Amino acid sequence: PQGSSLPRPPATPYQRIRAEIDRHFAAHSEHPADLGFAATGDRLFTAAAATLKLWSHDGQELLALTIQESTLGSATLSPDGTRIATGAEDGTLGVWDGTGRAIAKVSAHQGAIRAVAFSPDSHLLLSASADGSVKLWTAQGRLLRTLTQQDGPIESATFNPNGQWIATTASHGMVQIWDRQGRPVAKFGAPHAAIHNLAFSPDGHLIATAAKDGTLGLWTVSGRSHQTIPAHNGRILGVKFSPDGLSVATAGSDGTVKLWSTSGKLLLSLKGHHQQSKGLSFNPKGDRLVTVAADSQVRLWNLQRY
Repeated sequence: PQGSSLPRPPATPYQRIRAEIDRHFAAHSEHPADLGFAATGDRLFTAAAATLKLWSHDGQELLALTIQESTLGSATLSPDGTRIATGAEDGTLGVWDGTGRAIAKVSAHQGAIRAVAFSPDSHLLLSASADGSVKLWTAQGRLLRTLTQQDGPIESATFNPNGQWIATTASHGMVQIWDRQGRPVAKFGAPHAAIHNLAFSPDGHLIATAAKDGTLGLWTVSGRSHQTIPAHNGRILGVKFSPDGLSVATAGSDGTVKLWSTSGKLLLSLKGHHQQSKGLSFNPKGDRLVTVAADSQVRLWNLQRY
């Protein structure tokens, strides 16, 4: 498919990363379901149980949104900052404005929603479920189409950086890429290692996969294996590319957060959490990283590359 070649490496990639803890706080009293930075970098969100919270970049609570019907399984902010999307364990998809006012609440799936994601232009929203379906919606919560219905649960789903493709991974361990009409583009993976999460590189040339056996995989979008890295002693629960595309961060059930070069070199290992690391996100500049553990302790790290 178009864009399957590897990007040209920069002339002087950094070799090491230094991290300093900026601040930490308890976001929730329950296990976290999701977190991430806003596209502007001035806010971040956390989701746990039936509550989504917005925080300032320095950890001050700005908004607490309570979802009465069901426990949250996923959440996201639109890139333009005007929408919040939530996916619940009972299959309910919620769309909210930035103040927490409900725009739409839809019985979207027959099973738990495992992932929600806005397109890069904020016009579209996708939801992926344990019932095996992936659906495409308007940003206001109107169903456009069901992209796929698979036999096993969908573990993760996301748009590529230009918003034209959607990548999914299911419990069978395969990654599938679809266009927005639901037509298949590529299929690849390692069936023996179930993939829990995935992420596109910022230029769209690579996909990182996080496996339940602790393996970090880097693939071209055509499905050619680029790197296979034994990253953690246990499941990888989160994976993200840095905004410059030169490194990949992983969060593991072994309690560590690690940053890797795309050539497979370990750049940094963070061991600040006392329980398994559940998720992570870079700010848009790539100089801050937010991580969360199973005890809902959020840590904000300042990163320096050299």
